[in-house]
Amino acid sequence: MNCEKPRSQRGFSVLDGEKYLINKQIDRRNKIDRQATINLMELTEANVWQALKTVIDPELNIDIVSLGLIYQVQVSEGRVKIVMTLTTPGCPLAGMFDTLVKDALVPFTELDLDRDVALELTFDPPWVPDMISPEARAELGFD
Repeated sequence: MNCEKPRSQRGFSVLDGEKYLINKQIDRRNKIDRQATINLMELTEANVWQALKTVIDPELNIDIVSLGLIYQVQVSEGRVKIVMTLTTPGCPLAGMFDTLVKDALVPFTELDLDRDVALELTFDPPWVPDMISPEARAELGFD
């Protein structure tokens, strides 16, 4: 997430983020209601990584895995622990990621998203642009 630019230059305000969260919560409920039609996935670390690739940074329009924001995924005894970071500690959109990540895990029907998913936010090590995948770097024009 690129939180280093002033808000006026990012084109995405905190109020927009709150509206986005409300819409995502409605979408999440709709997805849960339609789970019978979703292609359900087996709960494995590899599948959780794949699911996290569907979480798109709302400012950069690139998935959070390719941005290097996901540090670790652990799956154990039907529970998932995800360790992630943000590009800056003071990012105003930080609160959105809990909902976005849990939305990505909806296809894992054996998970109670509120009980079985732990999202840990860390800044150790701090995120640096070198963590972005080569494909995402090219898309962002960094190479």
